[in-house]
Amino acid sequence: MPELDRAAYVTLDSTYNGLKSIMEEVEGAKEDNINKYNSALDAGECVRALGMRALAVRTESGRNCTGCMAETASVRRCEVGFGNA
Repeated sequence: MPELDRAAYVTLDSTYNGLKSIMEEVEGAKEDNINKYNSALDAGECVRALGMRALAVRTESGRNCTGCMAETASVRRCEVGFGNA
């Protein structure tokens, strides 16, 4: 085997091993990354629900608002779900 080919092979071998290690690391973190992304999405839903609740409280203050109660339940579900993430 010519020296130039042997040197190229040695370089490619170390590159291949590095890429293989990175792929294994990424694959191992896949579930954690999915869970983090889902938590971020859930947090966004909670922010929207909280904003809707705040708007309902401002516009319906002093009145019995069944919609406000539904939004309160939604916010509570988000808080419980987000706290467990």
